[in-house]
Amino acid sequence: MSTLRADGLRFFRLRRALLAVLAMATVAAFAFHAGSAVAQQKQQQPPPQQQPGPPPQVQLNPKQVEQYIAAFKELTPLFEKLDQAQGKPDPNLMNQVQAAVKKYGFNSLDEYDQVVVSIVAVLDGIDPKTRQYTNPIELIKKEIAAVQADKTMKPADRKKALEALNAELSEVQPVQHQGNIALVLKYYDQLSAVAQ
Repeated sequence: MSTLRADGLRFFRLRRALLAVLAMATVAAFAFHAGSAVAQQKQQQPPPQQQPGPPPQVQLNPKQVEQYIAAFKELTPLFEKLDQAQGKPDPNLMNQVQAAVKKYGFNSLDEYDQVVVSIVAVLDGIDPKTRQYTNPIELIKKEIAAVQADKTMKPADRKKALEALNAELSEVQPVQHQGNIALVLKYYDQLSAVAQ
């Protein structure tokens, strides 16, 4: 396995850990809000549920990144429990999540989600070896081209790799606040450590 591929897999695991936490937080918040709305509006035919999009990115400040790092270890098990609830979160568990988010200085789960999305958008483009940021969309497109050109790969492996890369490409968001890049780079080692 090439060094580039090994670094890419390490980066992919870091990114997946952060995205898993974000996805669980978003699903939990959506389920909690949807459950409250349904309870308040007992209609015979509720409107079809739409998959929520990612929260908007925000201009990060050092305090938010530090709060996220501090909250990661406590919130991760709570989000895993929410994920196990499969869309039917226990209200007590949701209250624990809300309390933990507030404990670490976030006003709400929505604010926490916005911080996570903003951090992940930058992490998508950081090379773990060089600690340099590059547009992740371009990086993924180059990797797709490299996989397509690699004649040593078995067709099944190529297909699987291309599916994974295309899925990742569809999830990547461009950084909306350029100042977030330098800030996330400053905290990269700490962010990487909490996600392991």
